[in-house]
Amino acid sequence: LAPGKDVARNQLIKRVLLSLQSDTEAEMEARVTNEIVPLWTEALFVLTRVIDGPLKGEKYLLTNTSANAMVIDERELYRRQVIAISIAKPQLSPGETTEVFVISENPGE
Repeated sequence: LAPGKDVARNQLIKRVLLSLQSDTEAEMEARVTNEIVPLWTEALFVLTRVIDGPLKGEKYLLTNTSANAMVIDERELYRRQVIAISIAKPQLSPGETTEVFVISENPGE
């Protein structure tokens, strides 16, 4: 890639991620939700914030509900249109929770 290629897109990805991380007033408007999303039997995966726009941003809380340590690989959370995944803490002890951020292209926009 030539220098500067995709800079605007990368800056938009960063803005969405920073807006999802912020619990205060952010640059992009996020709607708050509290929706349990089925993931794995040994995990509780809750969608807590959503940003809609050219890129869709989702913030989840992932809790290890098993009696064993859990290692999370970003590839396990990939689906069509996803362009970025960030896991705050990829290794969880039993009962521990981490933030997960998923950014995807929003074909409806």
